[in-house]
Amino acid sequence: MAPIAAMILLNACATATPDPIVIKEPICGTVENWSAEDQDRAADELLELLPADSPVTWAMGSFIRMRDEARACRKTESTS
Repeated sequence: MAPIAAMILLNACATATPDPIVIKEPICGTVENWSAEDQDRAADELLELLPADSPVTWAMGSFIRMRDEARACRKTESTS
């Protein structure tokens, strides 16, 4: 009987929904500044080590997109 009661109690916890988090202002990520030389070297090394269809190459593209979005967010934040 105790295992059934425990299952019922755990099931009740799983169906509860927390209150939604409301963000009223955008939260911008931080962007580390890399010199153009460092960016070029990193890109060259990445392309030498990995094929173009590598998941790591895709991940770097995703990082670049997030970096650009964070910069745009910061620009919007500073003009407000």
